[in-house]
Amino acid sequence: MNSMKIDTERVVQQARVEEMVVAVLLDRIIQLPKEQRDDLAELMKLLSMSSSKDERAEILESMKELLQPSLIGELAHGPMPRSGKKDLENRTQHLGQKIRELRAFKSMTQEQLAELSGLPQSHISRLEVGKHSPSHATLEKIAAALGVTVHDIDYEEHQ
Repeated sequence: MNSMKIDTERVVQQARVEEMVVAVLLDRIIQLPKEQRDDLAELMKLLSMSSSKDERAEILESMKELLQPSLIGELAHGPMPRSGKKDLENRTQHLGQKIRELRAFKSMTQEQLAELSGLPQSHISRLEVGKHSPSHATLEKIAAALGVTVHDIDYEEHQ
């Protein structure tokens, strides 16, 4: 009888956790700018059409990047120091400029880079103008599409 009560409590607790996760997720989606909500919708369509496990993993990573940019940045680079906001802005601008320069050097349009990298064109655009800081996974996709290494784009990659 006691084990049945414990199992019931565990199920109820799990349901509460799932409700909180859904509430947080919906809140983040609602707070996204329209461009990013549109990107998320496009990624969801791509996810439903994807047949490759690797492709699905890449799409999910892009979705996480849209929904948790600050968390992903902290996981990848550690918590940002108090004075690091300006450093992050400078790095974001540098990465965007470097992506734009390499894309132009390869005579590619944003649409072509988006297609080759598996990222939405609007996401490429936001990266290039420095509105969004790319995750390492995104840099890997862009580098592969451009035929360069991540280090060629990210000056901090091997420091």
